[in-house]
Amino acid sequence: MIGRLGATLVLAAACAADAKLPQVPQAEVSMLRLSAEAPRAATALRRGTRAPTSLAFTLETLEDPAAQAYSVSAEVRWAGDGEPAVTAAIGQVTPFPATGAARFELAVPADAAALLSRVNGRLELELGLVEIDEDRPLRAPLRVEVRDVAWR
Repeated sequence: MIGRLGATLVLAAACAADAKLPQVPQAEVSMLRLSAEAPRAATALRRGTRAPTSLAFTLETLEDPAAQAYSVSAEVRWAGDGEPAVTAAIGQVTPFPATGAARFELAVPADAAALLSRVNGRLELELGLVEIDEDRPLRAPLRVEVRDVAWR
């Protein structure tokens, strides 16, 4: 009888642990603005209990009268006390057409997931505007908003 009771308690504890899903990292801010003059922006990440498998966000072109083509890159950076910073690319998206708002989702590569799994140090998500062609640098006015950043 005690053996069954013990087994039941262990099973109940395991079910309770499964019911509480681990949390993925969360961005400190919910919206970042990028522009031709300031093409990169970063936000600190609050640590989660597991590494995410994807990064989703909404991208909206706010101002682009020249209808420039661009991409938005995403990377994660980890910095520890007295250790050099380590960066891992997550990927990039290219909106087409580059008008209005669109939702994108990038798979998180293994090296980025490894950084997001570190329990010490500081984590940041950095997003940046990238020109499609090196011969055609981005020029003002170009303003893009990235919002609803979510790790899954």
